[in-house]
Amino acid sequence: MVERVGVLVLPGLAAGDGSTVGIRSALIAQGHRVHRWNLGRNRPTPELSDALRSRFFDLVERHDHPLAIVGWSLGGLYAHRLAEFAPNHVRSVITLGSPLNNGGQLPALQVPTTSIYTKNDSVVPWSRSLVDDRKPCHENIEVRGNHFTLGVDPAVLLVISDRVRRDPARWRPFRAPSLMRAAFPNPPGLN
Repeated sequence: MVERVGVLVLPGLAAGDGSTVGIRSALIAQGHRVHRWNLGRNRPTPELSDALRSRFFDLVERHDHPLAIVGWSLGGLYAHRLAEFAPNHVRSVITLGSPLNNGGQLPALQVPTTSIYTKNDSVVPWSRSLVDDRKPCHENIEVRGNHFTLGVDPAVLLVISDRVRRDPARWRPFRAPSLMRAAFPNPPGLN
């Protein structure tokens, strides 16, 4: 039986919950307890930051276990900030085309972290989406799509599904199933 994980899904800049329907639907179909961000359009303000933190802690109170956080683009940066602020309440962080570094030091959280990126990203340069995969429980996974298809790409949804259900205590890098390896330019687990 698959563990029912609590998951918070965060949209990108100027997007709302409608943009993450594909991600949320895939996770709900697997039995997870999935939550939208419920904060309207993602327009960065100090008030939004406070509202997101409040939303996160409200959800933490509902669950007996830490939450997985999936963030697309700017939503992934928010996911990293939540995990930095409250690592004991975060099970894992999965980001999609997110601006996580400024070209300098790569981020490394205290929780399992997966960055999904595409070299065809016309919004966030792919190199800015990388995490420090030399650190334990951190990985970068390249997919073929573009920034705007990340939330509906079957390869991305496969990675998200696998990472959400992965027990952090038994973490290991994602390995693409043989039938899906063509969806990944550098199939994870073969290098």
